Amino acid sequence: MNNHLLPPASGQSMRSRAVALSVLLLATVGSALAQSILNIGANTHVVGTGAAQLVYGGGALTNNGSLSMAVGPLQFNGPTTYSGAGTATVGNVLFSHATGSSTLNSLLSVTNQATLAANTALNANGQLYLRTDQFAGANLVNDGVLTGTVQGLVTNASVQTGSTAYSSQLSANVSGGVMQYQWQSSPDNNTWADVAGATAATYTASVAAPVYYRARLTTANSSYDQPSPGVFLAYTGPSTVCACLQITAVRVR
Repeated sequence: MNNHLLPPASGQSMRSRAVALSVLLLATVGSALAQSILNIGANTHVVGTGAAQLVYGGGALTNNGSLSMAVGPLQFNGPTTYSGAGTATVGNVLFSHATGSSTLNSLLSVTNQATLAANTALNANGQLYLRTDQFAGANLVNDGVLTGTVQGLVTNASVQTGSTAYSSQLSANVSGGVMQYQWQSSPDNNTWADVAGATAATYTASVAAPVYYRARLTTANSSYDQPSPGVFLAYTGPSTVCACLQITAVRVR
């Protein structure tokens, strides 16, 4: 069964179109859309405000218009293939299905939290975008089976500069029961080396010279393997390197 969200008659304004579709979303709170194929047509705007949520039972969701949900969540209760040339920005998204796998073939922007529930498989395919460029707290909670890559990863640092030696607590914006971490350091943000024993979700770095840190993110149950971007920890104090005069020979008269 196909369900098409078509644009209204040409006489309707963009504002009335958005309001009408907002009411549609409000009507779906607590219930799932059961259509196996759901199309958001070109020039169609689906808007959810407040506690409105869209729950999709799984299938093919094609978005050639725009989907916007301030809070949501946008929830996938069955394996879904998401595609289309449209835009989608949601506050929260939840993938929760014990069978099958969901795949993102088009960009899905998340401003607050993306959650992958236990036993739920998702190929993020580079199309899950945590909008940390606009919302610093955007994050991913992964308790499922994640493959592909995720956009918008960040390495957070509690302190990023000091004129004396200092400590900085580091963390990435990905958490969850299946996540694994290996903290790495670099002098130039190019050549990386594992920090011995630094395999927890957070790491406290001791900084006495300029250095970069990042987390290599993997999982216990999939091939997911992606580093967070390097964060620069500046040090503006005196160099700890000793400049010594080397005497190679001494002549005694």
